[in-house]
Amino acid sequence: MKSILWGIIWICIFLFFACSRDFSPLTTEYEEKTLSAEIFVAYDEPPSPIGGLSAIQKALIYPQSAIDAKLEGRVVVNCLIDTMGLVKKTSMLVSLSNDCDNAAINAIKSIHWLPAKCKNKPVNVWIGIPVVFRLPE
Repeated sequence: MKSILWGIIWICIFLFFACSRDFSPLTTEYEEKTLSAEIFVAYDEPPSPIGGLSAIQKALIYPQSAIDAKLEGRVVVNCLIDTMGLVKKTSMLVSLSNDCDNAAINAIKSIHWLPAKCKNKPVNVWIGIPVVFRLPE
């Protein structure tokens, strides 16, 4: 009987301390961890670059090394667009060359985005952005 009583006391002490813990609102550290989490977020409206995909193509600076090598093609950059419309992280899904990859990332980061929305609230989402490298004729 004493062991049951002590077990109940320990459970009450545990619950007291667990429930008295301060659960403050989002902190910067928590937000950073949330941004780095690679999870799927459902959205009603996808993020879109202001000026459309053509704005990215206009901001693209074709690398001289790719021009000299007559390199053409398409890269796909995976981007984390945050609730403010900023590109927070990138990774390459389809690569062409290091110079072309970096040029595509720089062009995408130079454009401001309208964030994705879920139930009319901005959400952080990962999205794949195609960028085409085509030599002028």
